[in-house]
Amino acid sequence: MKYAIVFVLTAMSLGCQPNLSVGESCSVSGDGFTRRDPCEHMCIAWEVTCENGNETIPNICAGDLCQPGDCEDGFECVQIDSFEVNSRCMPEQVCR
Repeated sequence: MKYAIVFVLTAMSLGCQPNLSVGESCSVSGDGFTRRDPCEHMCIAWEVTCENGNETIPNICAGDLCQPGDCEDGFECVQIDSFEVNSRCMPEQVCR
């Protein structure tokens, strides 16, 4: 019974996710283990401060992990929480 519950929860977390692309609008549901994120990488559902001092538009899909200078043209490396190693590439236009 215990393994059946784990299997069902794992299947639910892996299936039916649309995998939205970087820069698309998103929203998450749940919290912690039950968090469901529709993005390919991560939905940033909170405002964060960009390098230029402006805040990002919340509920945007972020890209790969990065360090300053790693992102492609049109993207910037944005620190999404208090740890610099968690920075992600985001479209430049998400900074207000």
